[in-house]
Parts: sequence; C-alpha cells; structure tokens
Amino acid sequence: SAQAEMKRLRVFLSYSTLDAEHFRIADIVNSLEKYPEIKKASYWQADSNANIVEFMEDTLKSTDVFVLFCSKNSVKSNAVKDEWQAAFQVRKKGLMKIVPVYEKEELVPFLLMPLLNVKYEIDNFDGFVVNLYKEILR
Repeated sequence: SAQAEMKRLRVFLSYSTLDAEHFRIADIVNSLEKYPEIKKASYWQADSNANIVEFMEDTLKSTDVFVLFCSKNSVKSNAVKDEWQAAFQVRKKGLMKIVPVYEKEELVPFLLMPLLNVKYEIDNFDGFVVNLYKEILR
C-alpha cells in the first residue's frame, strides 16, 4: 500500500535549553508526531544522563531532518554549535536535511542562511508548526 511505502522521517530538534519554553519545544514534538510522515521527533534533554557526544553520534546516524532553533542563546551555546556543525557535515554527504527556525535572520549561522524558510511566529504557533512540517517534507 502507499501508506506502507511512505518514508517516515526522524526529526531532531536542536535548541538552547534556555529557549525550551520560548520555542515550546515539547508542544512542537507533540504536534509533529501527530503527522503520519513523521516517525519520531527527538531532542536532547539537559537532564538526560547520556553523554552529549555519544547521544549526538547515535542521533545523527538516525536523523533525516535536523531542525535548528536559532536565537541569542543558541548562538552562544557550544553544545548547539557542535550539534549543527556535525549535522552540516552529514548534510554535505546528502544524508540529512537541515531546517533552521529563526526569528531574527542575524542570529542564523552564515552557512545556514541559504536554507531559511521557516520563521518562528510566537503568536501563530499552529501556523508555524504547519510551515515547519511542510518544510520538513519538502
């Protein structure tokens, strides 16, 4: 059946833990996982016992779409930087898609500027999630 053949995407959300509330990360995960095309939306939780490097190694191997939440906090976060730069290397091999989510373009890493399509709209959260979903599938 067409349903069975559909590729089910694994999405990883990268963000500064300081922005978890602002970007409503948990709500985004719940919303994305309702779509049949999305198998799993995962993210690093600061309270996790896992080692971040091991976690990223395992995660990036099995991620189809890497969503980066760009903000003042994420620009300053070494963990987020390590994540998106690792994802960028994987993307160059054609194995992954990167979707930057931004509010201000100047907070987006230069290398990712050509990929900008999804603006975070705090007062139109549902519309934002639909845009993000469409971009993930695009």
